[in-house]
Order: sequence, then structure tokens, then C-alpha cells
Amino acid sequence: MAVQEHQASSGTCIPTLVVAGKVLRVLVVEDNPVHARMIERWLENVRGLAGTQYMVRVAGSIAAARQLLAHEQFDAIVLDLVLPDCPREETLQQIRALSSAPVVVLSSVQEEGVALNLLREGAQDYLVKGQVDPDRLQRSIRYAVQRHQLEEELRRQNQALRALSECNYVVGHAESEAELYAEVCKVVVRRAGYRFAWIGLVRHGVPPRVEPCAWDGFAPSYLEKISITLDDAPTGKGPAARAVRYGRPQGVQDVLTDPDFEPWRDRAVAHGYRSLVAVPICVQDQNIGVLCVYSEHVNAFDAKAAELIEELGTNLAVGVDRIRAEQERRRAEAERRLAESRFRLLAEVSPIGVAYGLADGGCVYLNDRTCQLLGRPRHELLGQGWKRFIYEEDRPRLVEEWRVWETAPFESTEFRFVQQTGAVIWVNLQLAAVRGAEGNGLAVVATITDVTARRRAEEAVEKLTRDLERLVAERTRQLEHALRELEAFNHSLAHDIRAPLRRVIAYCELLKLRCGEHVPEQARHYVNLVRSNAAHLDRLVEDLVNLARVRTHRLEYREVDVSKVCTQVLRTLEEAEPERRVDWRVEPGLRACADPYLLEVALSNLLENAWKYTRGREVARIEVGGMNVDGNVTFYVRDNGCGFDPSFAEQIFTPFTRLHRADEFEGTGIGLATVQRIIARHNGRVWAESTPGEGATFYLSLPPGPGRNA
Repeated sequence: MAVQEHQASSGTCIPTLVVAGKVLRVLVVEDNPVHARMIERWLENVRGLAGTQYMVRVAGSIAAARQLLAHEQFDAIVLDLVLPDCPREETLQQIRALSSAPVVVLSSVQEEGVALNLLREGAQDYLVKGQVDPDRLQRSIRYAVQRHQLEEELRRQNQALRALSECNYVVGHAESEAELYAEVCKVVVRRAGYRFAWIGLVRHGVPPRVEPCAWDGFAPSYLEKISITLDDAPTGKGPAARAVRYGRPQGVQDVLTDPDFEPWRDRAVAHGYRSLVAVPICVQDQNIGVLCVYSEHVNAFDAKAAELIEELGTNLAVGVDRIRAEQERRRAEAERRLAESRFRLLAEVSPIGVAYGLADGGCVYLNDRTCQLLGRPRHELLGQGWKRFIYEEDRPRLVEEWRVWETAPFESTEFRFVQQTGAVIWVNLQLAAVRGAEGNGLAVVATITDVTARRRAEEAVEKLTRDLERLVAERTRQLEHALRELEAFNHSLAHDIRAPLRRVIAYCELLKLRCGEHVPEQARHYVNLVRSNAAHLDRLVEDLVNLARVRTHRLEYREVDVSKVCTQVLRTLEEAEPERRVDWRVEPGLRACADPYLLEVALSNLLENAWKYTRGREVARIEVGGMNVDGNVTFYVRDNGCGFDPSFAEQIFTPFTRLHRADEFEGTGIGLATVQRIIARHNGRVWAESTPGEGATFYLSLPPGPGRNA
């Protein structure tokens, strides 16, 4: 049989049989040597009309034909019915049992009934000896071969259609990939008629390899020790590996001659495999495996056979994709059902109300707690029913909110709800927008909470707030009245009380000037006491007036040069008592944001105290410095004076508190109280540290900006 190669669409060389103009191998089964020689001469020595040549072999009996057919293939058989080793009626059956080649009967029997029976049993033609010439015999053989080819082609097409049909059924009905692979292998072997088929999947590793997972056909033991890798090793150059690596069908027309099939050749021949084709299984643009089909014949995969296997591979990939998609769908469905069951479980055990509804406000689901909170049975609340029980005054607002919800969703709202008993409760509705089933519009998940107690508490708080505001307003008016009275009292102190005191002091001075020589010593002493006490009372009044001014003075914050203020005060004190030795030092660059007038009053009080309480020192020391304490600007005035008991550090800022006798150090006990109130108005802090006999340190701490108690 002649073979001509054509290039298949996949790029694989596929054989195609050609009859015209080629050599046909013919077996002549004839026991008469004369007739056999004549037939042989007719066929071998004469070229047919179509240019066909014939190669003839002769067998004189069924036994001789059996031997030839066992070792050779023939395109046609010319058969005599009468043979020495077989009855006439069984001759055709025995020959057809030995070979599928077309049979032309050439016999001396001229019975029409015999001819019809033989044609029905499968003979392609019936010729009678003595009534046939060379042309007719050649034409009969050539037509027999052509009819046989057409019948075989039709048989293969029907076989392919059945295979594809069954494959499509498997692809559409297989429940798992393992079932799909096994059933496709069965279809290839049992319907397409091939000797062996197996499917391998890619297993990633070092190196990656193809691992068989399903097979069917003759001798599956072929796969027991097979090794197919996806690298450049010899085991990676076979058709299965090439199909996976290159994504195209790969074929071997003869395992005995293909150099790339050497690692598997001996096992293939031992199992009767002579040719094969491998097609990749491509799913989602990824080659996941390979379908390999084996035949016992050389050049078994022509263009149509290869196309069939390739289509089976394509259908197999579609089935894998379908199964994986179905598995993913089932997984997603299972997850959805699990999520739904979890949501329902959480909703049912939730201590708050939970509901699910549509964007138009229609209620689809609500848990038992919602029914308990709203005081209504479930059937009255489902759908749009719950809206009927909204408190009448709140209904228009809530209906309007739901109307525009899909374009402008709100997250929370509160409204009053009428329970079945007629009681009215306040309800808080927390909303979350979700996509509805199958993406058809928005839906909403809501939580419902009874906030009646909070609402009542808020109403009570609002009432208390209003009452407190009225009380504060009343107390403010009272305070303003008291401040006005205090200002009037300060005015009285400044004018009505201090004027008589100053006249007393003046008359005492006048008495000393005019009657000094004539006044007895004891009377002079009494006059001095009167003057001294009047002067003390005048200073006390002045200090009280200053203390009151601290409360009523309007603060004006500015940047104050503290170093400059302290230097001026100390120089003034130094000029008043030039005879004293005082070593004073002011740290340069000290600044603060404060009211200039009040800060100067506070610093003057502290520096005057330091100057006063260091009089007992031969060399007095006064130091002014600054630091940062907790982010606040802090100044200190330190001296080496007499100091005080530190247990009185808090009391010394109380008005009229004095820790020394008047004959030791003069004063009214108002100065430190004035300092404390000035610093407090600046939202600052003042404190003192001391050791008796070693001096004292006073600290002023001010915020970096304007205070809040102005």
C-alpha cells in the first residue's frame, strides 16, 4: 500500500492513502496453476487505465492464504470458490475472517443464486471464468478497492461521530475530573477503535512532569514505569511532553524509527503500539495535561484521525473547564448558604432587632427580637406593613427619607413607633446598603434598637440644662450686682475712708511741728503711735483696693519683657536704700504673654518681699530666672533672706496671712494674695519653696498663650 504524507492543520505529518497511479498488492487464491498464472500475468504485465500497477501473490489453498495474510497486508483478494481444503459455501467466510481487504470472486460457477448470496455476504464483485478479460478484472479490482475505501471511510466517520457524541455526553454529564478523564479514555478506545489511550496531568516540581491519571485499552501496564518530564532531558522530548510544552498536537508515525521516542520504544513495541498522537489539554489558556492515543498500525493517524483526536482533546478541555466552573459555583453556593445560615443564626440570637428589606422600604425578613421591640406580630410588619404603625407626626419625614434613600442613602434615623398596646416608643434604625440578589438593585440590612430610655433621659437633661441656664443667668445678675457693690466699696475705701486717715496723719505731723517742744515725752509717744497706726491702716486700705482691682481689671495680653520689668523694680529699690549691699541678678531674655500692668504688680510684690526679707544679711542676694515646666513659661525669684517654715507654703498666699511679727518686717499680708490672684487670672500657678534661715524661692508659671480664665 502506498502512502503519501500531507501536513495537517496542527502541523503534524499525517499519512493519506492514494490508489490512482500507485501499486496495489493483490492476493490471488486459486488452486489451478494455469488460471493463477493467467491472472498474475493479466495484472502484473498490463498497466491499468488509471495508471495503477499491481503486485500479485498466489495462494493455492485457504491454508496457504492464511500464512500469507499473517505476514503481509493486501489491498484486494481475488478468490476462487472451489478450493481443496474448504467447502465452496465457506470459502468467502474464511477469507473474510482472515483479512478485511475487499474480495472479488472469480469462479467457474455460473449460478445466479450463488452470486447473489456471496454479494450479500460481503464480496465486492462476482466474475465468471471464461467471461472476463484483463481490463474487466483490473476494473473490478480497482472499483472494489475504491468501494472498500469509501466503506472504511464511512465506517470511520460513523465511528468518529459516535465517539464525539459520547464524548460530548461525558463532557456534559461527568461529575468530576477523574470521571471525565476515565470516560474519555473509554470513548477513545471503545468507540474510536484505538488500542490504548491515557490522560496525564502536569505536576509541578523539579523538574515538572506529566503524571498519568486515567487510561483504557490494551496493556495499561505500559504506564507503570513511564517517565515524562517537561524539561530538555530525553524524557522531555517525546510527543506528550512536546504537546504540553508547545501547546500543539504531536505525532509519532512509527515508534521504531522516531528518534525522540527512544526512552519508551521497547515498552511500546512490547505492548503492540506502533504509532501515536498526543494533544494538549488547554484550560483557561494554560496547558494542564495531555491526551495520548496509541494504534497498533504504522501511520494510523491520517488527517481526519488526527482531527478527531484533537477535537476530543478540545472537548475534554471544555469539560474540565465546565467541571471546575461548576465546582467553583458549588463552592460559592455553599459559602453563600453558610453565610446565610450564619447571618440567620446571628440574627436570631441577637439581643437587638435585625431586619432585611428592599430599597423601597419593603421588609423581607425580621428576627424575633424586632417583633418584641416593636410590640407587633411578624405578619403585621412584613412588606410595607410596618409603616402603618409609625407615629403620625414622624411618618411624613421617614417616608420621604425612604423615597430618596436609593439616591442619597442615610445611615441612621430615629422615629416613634406605636406598639400593639398603644404605647409609643422611640426606635433607632441603623442602615447598611447591600446589593440585592443577582445584582437587581439595592437592598438594606437594618438594626433596630429601642432608645426610649435614652430619649427620655435626653429630654430630662434638656430640661435640667434649661433650668441651669436660668439659674446661671440669675446668679450672673447677682454676681454683677455684687461686683458693682464691690466697686462702690472700693471707691468708698479709696476716697471716703482714706481721706480721714490722711487728715489724722497730717494733724499728727502738725502737732509735732508746732507743739513738739512743749509736749511731754509720753504724749509724743502716743502721737507717734497714732500716726504709725493711721499710716498702716492707709497702706492696708491701699492694698485692699489694689487686690480688688485685680479682680475687675480687664486683661489685655501682650508680650512682656520680664527681664526689663524686674531690672527696673530692683533699680528703684536700690535707689531708695543705697546704703544696703544687695547682689542682684536678672536672667536676660525672659519674656511672657500676659497683661503688662498686672504682671508688673505681681513681680513688684515678689521683688519687694525679697528686698525686705534680706535686710538682716550683710550681703543680700536676689536672683530672677526662667525655665520651662510642663510646657509652661515659668519664672522664679530666689533670695537668701530669713525664709519661712515650708509647712506654711500654701497658707502664705491667703489674704492677711503673716509669718513674721510687725516689729520684725512691716507689711499687710495682702501682697502674696495679690500675686496669687493675678497669676490665677492668667490661668497660671504660683508656689513657693523655702528653708528657714536660708532664703526662699517663689515660682510663677504662665501658659505660653492667653489664659482661659481672663
